[in-house]
Amino acid sequence: MTRRHDWTTIRREYVEAPSEKERPTYEQLAQKYDVSIGYLRQRASREKWAEQANKHLTNIERSRRKKLIEERSRQLARIDSAKLNIAEALFKMIGDKLYQMQSADPQKFLKPYEISHYAQSLAILSDLCDRARGDEFTAIQLLADRGILTESHCHQIAQVMGESEESVSEAIAKILRGQGEYPD
Repeated sequence: MTRRHDWTTIRREYVEAPSEKERPTYEQLAQKYDVSIGYLRQRASREKWAEQANKHLTNIERSRRKKLIEERSRQLARIDSAKLNIAEALFKMIGDKLYQMQSADPQKFLKPYEISHYAQSLAILSDLCDRARGDEFTAIQLLADRGILTESHCHQIAQVMGESEESVSEAIAKILRGQGEYPD
């Protein structure tokens, strides 16, 4: 009496292995399914199992890369959005200060070092918006290194970065409005 083997299952186990390392050898399959190793090799060769297995692994790798690219694109979009939120809040703060210059109150006039500070801030923000790539924490650190943000503000901004875009903008604006001190 001839035994019937489930060749679809045997072929699938070889071809659809998730990695080269996890793929069973022909010998392992022959032993597991009680099949002649010679016949299994002939059938695998005739049906081109090795080619199918390589194609399967290529598709897995292609799918993995596609997911990585999509995830990286989403990350970059969030980073760009965060940078724009920071820039928007800083532009607003600078605009508010410049508006105060029109006031009749001499106490609210900008001092020369403040004007210089704001001009440098605007240049850095323009550069930041132009580039709009990289890590938001790097952008925050750049602003801190240039004396635009204090370490305390950097920490506060980093804490709100995971919130919704609108919440981040509002929180950053509040943080920056409280800044009040400018380097000489």
